[in-house]
Amino acid sequence: MLDGLDDIDWASLGSATGTADELPAMLRAIAAGAEPEAGNAVGDLVNEVFHQGTVWDCTEPAIPFVVELVLDPSVPHRSSLVYLLGSLLYEGVDSVDPHVPRLMSLLDDPDDDVRECAAYLVGWHDGPPELTLPVLLRRWDEEPVPLVRASVLAAIGTTDRDRGRALAEGALGDPDPVLRAAGGLVLVQMRELWSPDEVPLPAGVLEAVASAFAGGDPLDGWVWSSNAQSEFLSGIEDVPGARDIMLASLAGGPSADTRQHTVFEIEDRIRTSRSAPARLVPVLGPLLSDEDTAVRKAAARAVRRAGSSGRLVGDAVAELAGTLPSSDTPPDGAEPALATLIELGDPRGRSVLLAAWQRPRVLPEAAQALNLAAPEADPELVAAVASRIAAQADAAATGTGRIGAEVDALAALVTRWPADGSPAASGLIAALEHEVATDRPTPGRICEALAHLGPPASPALPALRTAAARGFHGHDRIDAALAIWRLAGDPGPALEVGTVLLSGPNGYDESHQAWLYPESVVRLLPLGSHLVPLEPHIRRHIADHPERHTPNCALARVLWHLHGDAAEVLPILRAGLSFTRFGKPDPVGGAIRAAGELGEQATPLLDLLRDALRAETGWVAAMAAATLLRLGAGDPAELVAVLVPEPAAGRPWYASSAASAVDAVAELSLARAAPRLRAWLDTDERVRAHDDDTVRLDERFQARTREVLAALA
Repeated sequence: MLDGLDDIDWASLGSATGTADELPAMLRAIAAGAEPEAGNAVGDLVNEVFHQGTVWDCTEPAIPFVVELVLDPSVPHRSSLVYLLGSLLYEGVDSVDPHVPRLMSLLDDPDDDVRECAAYLVGWHDGPPELTLPVLLRRWDEEPVPLVRASVLAAIGTTDRDRGRALAEGALGDPDPVLRAAGGLVLVQMRELWSPDEVPLPAGVLEAVASAFAGGDPLDGWVWSSNAQSEFLSGIEDVPGARDIMLASLAGGPSADTRQHTVFEIEDRIRTSRSAPARLVPVLGPLLSDEDTAVRKAAARAVRRAGSSGRLVGDAVAELAGTLPSSDTPPDGAEPALATLIELGDPRGRSVLLAAWQRPRVLPEAAQALNLAAPEADPELVAAVASRIAAQADAAATGTGRIGAEVDALAALVTRWPADGSPAASGLIAALEHEVATDRPTPGRICEALAHLGPPASPALPALRTAAARGFHGHDRIDAALAIWRLAGDPGPALEVGTVLLSGPNGYDESHQAWLYPESVVRLLPLGSHLVPLEPHIRRHIADHPERHTPNCALARVLWHLHGDAAEVLPILRAGLSFTRFGKPDPVGGAIRAAGELGEQATPLLDLLRDALRAETGWVAAMAAATLLRLGAGDPAELVAVLVPEPAAGRPWYASSAASAVDAVAELSLARAAPRLRAWLDTDERVRAHDDDTVRLDERFQARTREVLAALA
């Protein structure tokens, strides 16, 4: 066995791990069959020749030896090796095809898994159908194992359109859920392989597939699909209403796993389609009281991420949230439900929150939602927030709790409210004192809140000085230093922080045991002329590290604001902007922002700003367009087209870029952008963001866009 293996110079062939010099040992370990060595060798071999779907230099030379192994019944793990060969065929590795006539015998192998993978292999064979179809049809008639039979059905579907369609439609009426699910999935796979017109969906397909999944995923682990339910739902997206019908049906099924997976599918649909929430959020309502913990929790999070549409199931949300105050261990999903009420401005959210705060249980999601909602500062709520911060600080001091995301969110909320007479100072001071005493790495939010509160926060100055010297991240050191400056008028700690940042390695600094980035110095700009002592350090950093374009462009902004010397900063920005041509967005984005601050002094950079209009990274191109529009340098029609893309182009638009674009349109009164913005209001596609925030930010974008369009009109 494995004759000729040593005749190949494997060490000269590239592989996923570098070179394939270990590949002969892997093949021999598999052939020897000793465990666990053989099983480990199979995993290593697959990784070596086909890691993450990549074909390497060693892949094709290894194929004949893999074929030899799978044809020997004594070799273990043959199904994994057969699946490897099938996957290579799927990826277009033609050198497997000549071996398929010999490998078709595996369709009659005694091992069920081998037969299942063999059908997958034969299904992707690029040879004449008259060779493989008769064998597949015979196997279809004789095969007793449903999952293997489903694999044979899929292989027939890739081989012959008419026979595959007929057999798949017939499988929809099979009493076995495996065959019913496979019938539906094979049809949608054939629609992609052939065309929807050539493979129309028959009547009753939705009901048949829904019934197949009612008790769970009957195709779990099937070689033809990693997620059969999701793939089927995606495959029927072109059929009006079909996906929603399936989701509603699956959400009411007896299988908790199917219900939970359906919640994920609903959430994904809501996140991508503006019209979907009205149809699908009501489907989530009953699941908020589901007996299964995972389903209930998933439904609560999905409703929270559905934005304003959460009102459609407001009563169910309120019922779940209302369990929080009555128990230290409320049902899973109760806190996301409370956060939903708060973000929606539902008055029931406030009453539940105030009652829940009487218990020690930490509620970071509710606090974060309160910060996002930014309610008005009425005396009752202000007092409750201050009391909650103090209670968390006391719990941390006594070892029964810790300062964390909840206090951070409430501290951020304090900065949104008027500082005069705020009762939050004492609790925040205690929280910061505990944080620096225990070396908590990131107390920045608390520092910002103390700076906002003014003189009542002055007792925090010793703790702030410790935070400025010991914070784990440069941002937190700067937040503490800025707070000292605002409270005491002392710029010294800020200058010390700036000096440390400018002497650091642009990353983790072992000597300071902190993450220090020189570009963070730009956050000290509020100190104005107090920053003059940092100038030598800034210039030295730029001279010593000309390759650090991202921090250097930020530092150029500091120099510009201090002296307005364009001759000094233009070469720095030109170097950063030149990276447009290399497709690296970070230095370019910072350089564009700095160039915009130069105003008419940025004229020597116009050529590179125009280059940036063609950047592959969309937000870089949009920043360049906005800057050129502000500078009055370019064709407004061309620049608006970059700033506000056409939704019909099918390219995603991200919420941060969209918000910046709308602000630029408002600032510059760009009436010519109005039709494009209206198109973004008319489309069903959302502007995109992180999964948790997509709907909320898209709704904010829509509201802001309507305001701007009204002003332009």
